[in-house]
Amino acid sequence: MIICLDFRSLYPVMMMGGNVFSPAKQGEPYWQGSGIYASVYQNNYDGVKGKYSRVRGRIENALYELLKKRLLVKDDPKASLAIKILINTMYGISGSPKFKSIFNITTASDITSLARRSILHARTVLEEYGYEVLYTDTDSAYIKDPYNDLDKLKQVTDYIVDQQRRSMNIPNELHDFKIECVIKRMYFFRDDSGSFVKKQYIYVTDDNKVKAKGIRIVRGDCSPIAKTVYEKYIKPLALEGKSLKLSIEQITNWLRDEIKLNPEQLKKRYRLKPSDQYKIAEGKDESSALHAQLSKRYGAGEHYLVVNKRIGPGKGNHYCTLEELKEKYGDQWVDQIKLDMYLNDLKCFVCDEERKKIK
Repeated sequence: MIICLDFRSLYPVMMMGGNVFSPAKQGEPYWQGSGIYASVYQNNYDGVKGKYSRVRGRIENALYELLKKRLLVKDDPKASLAIKILINTMYGISGSPKFKSIFNITTASDITSLARRSILHARTVLEEYGYEVLYTDTDSAYIKDPYNDLDKLKQVTDYIVDQQRRSMNIPNELHDFKIECVIKRMYFFRDDSGSFVKKQYIYVTDDNKVKAKGIRIVRGDCSPIAKTVYEKYIKPLALEGKSLKLSIEQITNWLRDEIKLNPEQLKKRYRLKPSDQYKIAEGKDESSALHAQLSKRYGAGEHYLVVNKRIGPGKGNHYCTLEELKEKYGDQWVDQIKLDMYLNDLKCFVCDEERKKIK
């Protein structure tokens, strides 16, 4: 039995547990790591470098309230995401001097150090108790349970959480390491060199839910048609336990079928600034250069464009509206679509021997 274990909101909890937005004032007692989060660690991870106050700061208090609110609205995806973005922003701006009330040169690196120690400690304890750790991510672990006993596993995860809470500068009851799901099968992906790609995988739970992590189809910039092909044709293969290594011909045929059913799915969203706001160094930053060209042609704002062979800005790949393409080529407009660009969104599913053919 494969089990997915997940730390709840690991980075925010480490922010609060370490009190890392609140450097100790001169002469004030400070925390510089203890227990599991000690300054010197057996596996040579960087030690906690900052000296932090032993009294929870106002930023940590704000984070605490935000995280509690997020737990209350966990069944409302939009509200939960809004709070998550706000919390993550705190981490992102902590290293920027522009934000004087939050900036601390050691904060961001110490947050990641504390998080690494949390997952490494969890892995160490799980292995000591006889579990085989198949894979660990930033805040999760995938293990093989030789006992087939979820109650026993829960006792071990409770022990892990207790040890980590006790080691924090300011113990946080919101910290948790829980059983996320039971997994029937997992799929991992390789890059063009044949190496496994980190943080990219698909798994099927025991209640027949398919979860995709890290691959392009879960990203906001993935084309709608690629997402449809995944949902309609590829996800069922995972549910049936079949191989997800497919030929270019097979995926291309699915793309063509979906174009016939709904060509609107070819449109990809582009959010453009005024063209004069793009700073382009000669010979560099092709993405900015393209966006500047698109903005010059279509204006600032949100536009939905298709990738094609001939019309609109771009070199090799051109971008225009679906209406422009149909007006120019009539019934033959489909032949002008640059299918490789849409196929690229599904590249991880292409069999190894064919993947390099995709430009």
